[in-house]
Amino acid sequence: MDKILHSVNKVYKREHPSMYLNINKKNLKKIVNARKNLLLDLKIPKKVFRNSKLIDFGSGSGIYSLVYNLFGAKTDLVEYEKKFVKQSKKLFLKFAKK
Repeated sequence: MDKILHSVNKVYKREHPSMYLNINKKNLKKIVNARKNLLLDLKIPKKVFRNSKLIDFGSGSGIYSLVYNLFGAKTDLVEYEKKFVKQSKKLFLKFAKK
């Protein structure tokens, strides 16, 4: 199992580097704007997240759940990888709406 997890995380690191970024206000703003643009392209207004509840299974670093939290969603994250859980907690403590 450890070999499989290591392989998956290696690919994840290459394909989804948000876990490996030092997230600060500037980086977070770029990520939020990119997500807003994606939602606009998909014709989904960000207001749909206001006062909503969201469960993110396989939340990884939690960065996208954090974005939806900033859009107004109450977010619950589910993640099996301990280092991603720690990263999510740090991000939410630092940036999330209470």
